[in-house]
Amino acid sequence: MKRLTKLQTPPSEVVFDLPTDALSEPVKVQGGYKRVYQNVLLVESGGRYKLFCTSRDYIKFLAGEGHFKWARGETPFVCGDVFLAEEVGEYEINGNCTFTVVRQ
Repeated sequence: MKRLTKLQTPPSEVVFDLPTDALSEPVKVQGGYKRVYQNVLLVESGGRYKLFCTSRDYIKFLAGEGHFKWARGETPFVCGDVFLAEEVGEYEINGNCTFTVVRQ
Protein backbone atom coordinates (compact mmCIF):
# COMPACT_ATOMS: atom_id res chain seq x y z
CA MET A 1 0.00 0.00 0.00
CA LYS A 2 1.50 3.32 -1.07
CA ARG A 3 1.26 5.84 1.75
CA LEU A 4 3.15 8.49 3.64
CA THR A 5 2.01 8.78 7.25
CA LYS A 6 3.05 11.16 10.01
CA LEU A 7 3.56 9.16 13.21
CA GLN A 8 2.93 10.40 16.74
CA THR A 9 5.21 7.70 18.17
CA PRO A 10 7.53 5.49 16.10
CA PRO A 11 7.63 1.75 16.85
CA SER A 12 10.02 0.91 19.69
CA GLU A 13 12.13 -1.36 17.44
CA VAL A 14 13.03 1.56 15.15
CA VAL A 15 16.29 3.08 16.43
CA PHE A 16 17.08 6.51 14.99
CA ASP A 17 19.88 7.51 17.36
CA LEU A 18 23.19 5.86 16.63
CA PRO A 19 26.58 6.86 18.00
CA THR A 20 28.40 9.05 15.48
CA ASP A 21 31.39 6.69 15.42
CA ALA A 22 29.12 3.84 14.20
CA LEU A 23 28.31 5.76 11.01
CA SER A 24 30.48 5.85 7.89
CA GLU A 25 32.47 8.94 7.00
CA PRO A 26 30.34 11.62 5.31
CA VAL A 27 30.05 11.32 1.53
CA LYS A 28 28.99 14.29 -0.59
CA VAL A 29 25.85 13.36 -2.54
CA GLN A 30 22.95 15.32 -4.06
CA GLY A 31 24.24 18.65 -2.72
CA GLY A 32 24.48 17.39 0.86
CA TYR A 33 26.20 14.75 2.97
CA LYS A 34 25.21 11.16 3.67
CA ARG A 35 26.45 8.80 6.37
CA VAL A 36 25.44 5.13 6.59
CA TYR A 37 25.33 2.27 9.07
CA GLN A 38 23.64 -0.95 7.92
CA ASN A 39 19.99 0.03 7.23
CA VAL A 40 20.29 3.58 8.63
CA LEU A 41 21.05 6.76 6.68
CA LEU A 42 21.90 10.13 8.20
CA VAL A 43 21.52 12.91 5.65
CA GLU A 44 22.39 16.60 5.87
CA SER A 45 20.51 17.91 2.85
CA GLY A 46 21.40 21.06 0.99
CA GLY A 47 17.83 21.53 -0.21
CA ARG A 48 16.67 18.51 -2.19
CA TYR A 49 17.30 14.82 -1.60
CA LYS A 50 15.73 11.95 -3.58
CA LEU A 51 15.10 8.48 -2.17
CA PHE A 52 13.39 5.33 -3.43
CA CYS A 53 11.29 3.08 -1.18
CA THR A 54 9.92 -0.36 -2.10
CA SER A 55 9.22 -1.41 1.49
CA ARG A 56 9.25 0.84 4.59
CA ASP A 57 11.29 3.92 5.40
CA TYR A 58 10.96 5.53 8.81
CA ILE A 59 12.14 9.15 8.58
CA LYS A 60 12.93 11.42 11.53
CA PHE A 61 13.77 15.09 11.02
CA LEU A 62 16.54 16.29 13.32
CA ALA A 63 16.81 19.86 12.01
CA GLY A 64 15.14 22.15 9.49
CA GLU A 65 11.79 22.13 7.76
CA GLY A 66 10.34 21.65 4.30
CA HIS A 67 8.14 19.17 2.47
CA PHE A 68 8.04 15.72 0.91
CA LYS A 69 7.24 15.50 -2.79
CA TRP A 70 5.84 12.13 -3.84
CA ALA A 71 3.40 10.57 -6.32
CA ARG A 72 0.37 11.72 -4.32
CA GLY A 73 1.37 15.31 -3.69
CA GLU A 74 3.33 17.28 -1.12
CA THR A 75 3.45 16.85 2.65
CA PRO A 76 5.08 19.40 5.00
CA PHE A 77 7.49 18.52 7.84
CA VAL A 78 9.30 20.32 10.67
CA CYS A 79 12.12 19.40 13.03
CA GLY A 80 11.05 16.54 15.32
CA ASP A 81 8.50 15.02 12.93
CA VAL A 82 8.59 11.28 12.24
CA PHE A 83 7.06 9.72 9.11
CA LEU A 84 6.53 6.25 7.69
CA ALA A 85 6.84 5.91 3.91
CA GLU A 86 5.41 2.59 2.70
CA GLU A 87 6.07 1.41 -0.85
CA VAL A 88 5.92 4.99 -2.17
CA GLY A 89 8.55 4.48 -4.86
CA GLU A 90 10.52 7.63 -5.54
CA TYR A 91 10.11 10.49 -3.10
CA GLU A 92 11.93 13.72 -2.53
CA ILE A 93 12.69 15.63 0.66
CA ASN A 94 12.85 19.36 -0.01
CA GLY A 95 14.29 21.88 2.43
CA ASN A 96 17.59 22.52 4.18
CA CYS A 97 17.37 19.82 6.83
CA THR A 98 19.01 16.91 8.62
CA PHE A 99 17.16 13.62 8.81
CA THR A 100 17.63 9.96 9.63
CA VAL A 101 16.09 7.14 7.58
CA VAL A 102 15.69 3.63 8.99
CA ARG A 103 14.92 1.16 6.20
CA GLN A 104 13.00 -2.06 6.79
